[in-house]
Amino acid sequence: TIEADEVIETVTRYFGMTRKELVVGRNSKRNVTIYLMKTQVGMTNREIGRWFGGMSCSAVGKMYQRFRARLMEDGPLRREIDRLAKKMSDVGG
Repeated sequence: TIEADEVIETVTRYFGMTRKELVVGRNSKRNVTIYLMKTQVGMTNREIGRWFGGMSCSAVGKMYQRFRARLMEDGPLRREIDRLAKKMSDVGG
């Protein structure tokens, strides 16, 4: 099974950033990570919030919903997320 650490590792490698940049910064990659943590790992909003320094579970939920809506309309982004999910499943095996 895929774990939260694998999501973080995959996203930071894929986008060429550090874990700190991902977790602390306000950036679109954080939305990708939240989406993957929910869909690939099955984490709750509260668990994800802890990974991001105590973000509220309602904030996590709103970010997830907005990102999910964006994915429905953005084919290239959806394909990029599919590639990331495949990388994780190849590793998590």
